[in-house]
Amino acid sequence: MTSVVVWLNEEDNSSNLWATADSRITHQNAQGSIARSLEIFPKIYELELKIALDPIRIQYKTAHSLGMAIAGNVLLSMAVKNTAEYLFKHLSLVDSSTPIVESINLKQKLPPIRHVIYLINNIAKQVMYSHVKNTGNRKEKFEVCIFGYCPIEQNYQAHNIVCQTLPNDLYNEKEEEFECFENFIEEKIFDLDSAELQYILLGDKKDNIVKLIEEEVEAKKISNQSIYRAPMRIMQKIVDEEEYMSTIGSYAQHAIADQSFVRVGGGVTPTTGLSFFGYRLGEIDENGNVTTPLMGQCFIAPFAMCF
Repeated sequence: MTSVVVWLNEEDNSSNLWATADSRITHQNAQGSIARSLEIFPKIYELELKIALDPIRIQYKTAHSLGMAIAGNVLLSMAVKNTAEYLFKHLSLVDSSTPIVESINLKQKLPPIRHVIYLINNIAKQVMYSHVKNTGNRKEKFEVCIFGYCPIEQNYQAHNIVCQTLPNDLYNEKEEEFECFENFIEEKIFDLDSAELQYILLGDKKDNIVKLIEEEVEAKKISNQSIYRAPMRIMQKIVDEEEYMSTIGSYAQHAIADQSFVRVGGGVTPTTGLSFFGYRLGEIDENGNVTTPLMGQCFIAPFAMCF
């Protein structure tokens, strides 16, 4: 499966959402045990909201972006992710009969996050319905989390869409209905005035990871240190196998959502080196120096780095 944590970071008198995920894909083998499929697979993405600037919809401008994280069945969650990415890159204003002036505040014309969630949840339902109808209700689950700043409601939010198949007896009762599966949304509206660490989890081993995060937070409080990197530190420990979990591991992936955009960044750990989008970019030596390969006069540079 995987693990993703999204939390409010209020270090240095600033507030934004951070997210961290692993990059491992696993499956159940013929013997019923967990086996690894892939070690390089990104779980966090930037969902761009692009608006047409002209009536014939040739030019589009990115007005805002949100974070999107996936967990569970890769095929199903990626079907939702790919469809949502394409749709939200083709927004058009209701009053789009005249060209948009560049100085217009496009953010104020965007849909609130709740409308974004409504559409993506509809995509998720269609994907899950297709799955159960084509596989005879084969047991599966996936999660798609949308997180970031809502310029309409002016707050940070995270919404985790969960779809999973029903037990066969319940499925048989609802087989003729569109929603012949379980679907719900976990919502987190982040409180900027709270002194507690606020986060939302998706993926595997949630109880284990909650316990590890809470222990890390308590340790930081006792030593009078900042608690706001506890989720990232725990995920880094897991992928470095200090806190080994079979379904979670390989590389750490990070993202930061501010009031303008989401930036998917790279991560550095002693074991995995420098990784970006689930790919190992370079090595790190005992002094903390990172080396990355050149391609002609260029190199790949993450938007941000988390250590």
